[in-house]
Formats: sequence, C-alpha cells, structure tokens
Amino acid sequence: MNKKSYNLETIHKAVKEYRFDEALKLLKSNLFSDPDHRDSLYLAAVCTRYLKRYEDSKNYLKKLLINVVDGENGTGRSLKLENYIIGGKTGTSRTHIEGVGYSDYRYNTSFTGFIETSKGPVVGSVILWGASVNPRSEYVTGGSTAAPIFKNIVSNLVPGE
Repeated sequence: MNKKSYNLETIHKAVKEYRFDEALKLLKSNLFSDPDHRDSLYLAAVCTRYLKRYEDSKNYLKKLLINVVDGENGTGRSLKLENYIIGGKTGTSRTHIEGVGYSDYRYNTSFTGFIETSKGPVVGSVILWGASVNPRSEYVTGGSTAAPIFKNIVSNLVPGE
C-alpha cells in the first residue's frame, strides 16, 4: 500500500493555525512512508502534546531520541550496545572566550540520554566544556566526545556488557 507523503510546509501551516488533528493525519501518512523521518516525528510529538495525548507524544519523542543512536544519520551511532535500547540528544557549540569571541578550536559538547534496562531506564548527561580538536578526529561534536563517555558509564551499569 503506497500512501501519499505530504510536504512539511503544509503541515507546518496546519500546526501554526492550531489544526493539530489535521496536521497529525498528514504526519501519519509521512511516517507511514518513512517511520524515522525526524521532522515528522518531532511535529507528531508536538501535535499529540497539544491534543493532550501524552502517551503518544512520549512515544514519538522516544522514537526520535532512539533514532539519534539507531538511525542511519544519527549523531550518536557510536553509542549502540548489543541488546539495549539507547536514545538521547547530542549537542555541540563553540566556546565563548571573554574578550575574544567564539573560538574556532574549543567547543562545548554534550550527550543527554537514556538506556532501557530490565529495572527501568538509566538517564544521564555528559557535558564537556572546552573540548578541542584532537589528532584522532577532524571534528569535535557531542557524538564524538560526550557520547562515548556516556556509553562507557552506562556499559558499567548494565549487566552483560
């Protein structure tokens, strides 16, 4: 069955006009075509939240966060652990140096996320202030600096890893 995929501009307009039911109907069609579409997942979470369908909103957000680790273009793919569900959000910004401005070589990076365990989720954040480029990586990102530290921490908290 091939459903039509809708332009996000049409969906954004419906959301801006508080037509959340209509936007959600269009988004479901998009998600049928591409279940991991980041913008559609986010907008579906927004719509369901305004419609007070909190469980649905939570599920859309959780899928969005899991795609950071499991998705084809996820920025936290280095976090994958066999037999565990991990999700979260990476972050990167340039460090501000007083009197100089924003640095071209120092960054603030982060990963905030969760890992599902048999006893419930473990949630945490790793924030690095002033991370710099190193010989092993051309880029400094939350996915290349903070995410591996998060993985190391949770690997010590879950059995079998």
